[in-house]
Amino acid sequence: MRSIAKLMKDWQFTGPNGVPTAVELPHTWNARDGQDGGNDYWRGCCTYCTRFAAPVYDPAQQQVWLQFEGVNASAAVLLNGQQLCTHDGGYSTFRAEVTGLLQAENQLTVRVDNSVNDRVYPQKADFTFYGGIYRDVSLLVVNKNHIALGHFGDTGVKITPTLKEGSADIRVETLVEGSGTVTVELLDAEGRTVAKGEGENAFLHLDAPHLWNGVKDPYLYTCIVRLMQDGKPVDEVTTRVGLRSFSVDAKKGFFLNDLLADLLFVHLLDLQAEGDVLVHGHGGEQSVALEHHADVALFDGGVGDVLAADADSTGTGRNEAGDGTQGRGLATAGGSKEGEELTFVDVNVDVLQGFEGAKSHFDMFKFDHALYLDDEQLRKKVGSLYGICKPTFPHYCKRTNLRMPG
Repeated sequence: MRSIAKLMKDWQFTGPNGVPTAVELPHTWNARDGQDGGNDYWRGCCTYCTRFAAPVYDPAQQQVWLQFEGVNASAAVLLNGQQLCTHDGGYSTFRAEVTGLLQAENQLTVRVDNSVNDRVYPQKADFTFYGGIYRDVSLLVVNKNHIALGHFGDTGVKITPTLKEGSADIRVETLVEGSGTVTVELLDAEGRTVAKGEGENAFLHLDAPHLWNGVKDPYLYTCIVRLMQDGKPVDEVTTRVGLRSFSVDAKKGFFLNDLLADLLFVHLLDLQAEGDVLVHGHGGEQSVALEHHADVALFDGGVGDVLAADADSTGTGRNEAGDGTQGRGLATAGGSKEGEELTFVDVNVDVLQGFEGAKSHFDMFKFDHALYLDDEQLRKKVGSLYGICKPTFPHYCKRTNLRMPG
């Protein structure tokens, strides 16, 4: 079975002044100049170094991987003076196998660059592009036959629930590096087994599923995927899964589990540091939005997709382009980061396509200071978007309040 050791302490950071400083992770060099409200914070290349002893492992049976859960924005990783990998993208997990480069004592060097560039998404935003290693760095020891670690930083498991009247069909796709037999087990919130399956493309059936229903009832199942050899597990990935359906009607609004739900569209990039969680509620319906930096790394995602994530990792399951606005289900990221609360998978900007005046990433709305609008004022501000929002005012927002631009 896989084991994980964190590499969070005893790092040496060398910034623009060229002076090495002892730091612990997570760390950013823009902790001060990136929070003063200006756009003049320092951006460039800095270096992190640490030393670690090789973990105990069996070279004949096991591999060792390095895992980075967030380095912004570009990283070049060297182990014992040899380049191991490079990565562009500050908000996604990446890994590299290090078995062949390990020595008894090892030096790990990470060159991190948050300079202005033309290759790393996002190119423009209204938040600070903090430079640094701001998520966990870990050593993973796994069997040579394991659930995939080398697939774009995800967990190697994708879960797609399809809800029918009174039941759920759940597809569990597993990527395997090496060989073995895959078994799948679904547990309810009390830890009881409610469904089982086998194979790298397994199908489970669940009668009378308990649906995920936002903050009212954020019910989660647990899906355990095991890789078996000679009847014994050699690797395992655990995923928390919420089952629900959603759809969007241009005239009627947003439906969760076939019931009309009250939505508040938010500017996801503008939530601030304290908790990075917004709770909005009125008229009985509530929703939770997470600021996107507390990353679950989505790949080629669209409305209707379902994402599965390892409960102990920022890395996420594979995500394929959706085929419309009819949602098939929800799989949440189980491992919440510091400052997070339970997850809510946000509605993709695709739901706004075709609406006059809509802008990408919901920047029709901006959170800042409190301003209460009645329905008529809202109609004038958001135009045809009103048909999809259908909010009732006055509303309230916990910690931040709604302000319309202009």
